[in-house]
Amino acid sequence: MSNLSVNNEITLHPVSMDMAQEIFKAVDSDRDHLRKWLPWVDITRTVNDTKAFCEMCSEQLKAGKGYQFCISYKGKVVGGLGQHDIDEKNKKTSLGYWLHSDYTGKGIMTQSCEAFIRYIFEVQKLNRIELRAATENIPSKKIAQRLGFKPEGISRQAEWIGDRVLDHQIYALLKSEWDELNN
Repeated sequence: MSNLSVNNEITLHPVSMDMAQEIFKAVDSDRDHLRKWLPWVDITRTVNDTKAFCEMCSEQLKAGKGYQFCISYKGKVVGGLGQHDIDEKNKKTSLGYWLHSDYTGKGIMTQSCEAFIRYIFEVQKLNRIELRAATENIPSKKIAQRLGFKPEGISRQAEWIGDRVLDHQIYALLKSEWDELNN
């Protein structure tokens, strides 16, 4: 897959091995912010850990199980956005994302998600996208709501991050809802 252009400042680049250093640098420079919500931050200790992630992304892509992107803002990697898996039988997928704290509040994630959602519904021809956000992660929940995702329930004690367990708000967006919002 090639890049997805979001606008003249934001581009989604498929994760590749040659981006490992830049991805690691973005994560490493914002650990305190990211570790509050993402369990993989503390096990990403070196650029080799990021290279292993890049390899996993390549395998996921080869298996047809989804895409992982770096979010580039003005030419600099500032975050990530990707599919956790694709369920072809049920025409659904789920999204995950992260953004360096220096770049929050600029609409970067919302615009990036919009471009990827359009791709998922129009090119991948899927019908449902799920998104989970820790119930305490207000910025992530606001992104889901801005994009038109509907809350479907709470998954209690869904994820351990460090020494605490988080509940997840489950959201979903259907193609028919997306079409209605964008027509």
